[in-house]
Amino acid sequence: MATKIQRWGNSHGLRVPKEVMEAAHREVGDAVDVRAVDGTLVVTPLRRVRGRLGLADLVAALPRDSTHAEVPWGELFAAFAAHVADVRRGAARRCGVAEGLMTTFA
Repeated sequence: MATKIQRWGNSHGLRVPKEVMEAAHREVGDAVDVRAVDGTLVVTPLRRVRGRLGLADLVAALPRDSTHAEVPWGELFAAFAAHVADVRRGAARRCGVAEGLMTTFA
């Protein structure tokens, strides 16, 4: 489908026909990446994370002083596994069921 590149202020704009927008599953306001590749304009939709915000938007919204220590996942998992074992032992005692039998159903 033919269209024209036109001047819009100090920039240039390209009108995209409704049929092309529908076929590309795009809407007015969608963010796109525009590049020139071998003399051809290539328009690619930006990937979205959690709705309308992209990763760059989410990172830009973080406070500058937002730094966190590394999470010791191995220690965290071990503590969680110990907690689950304690819960199972307690449930087995309350139900009067042998602990080994309780783990087969958990």
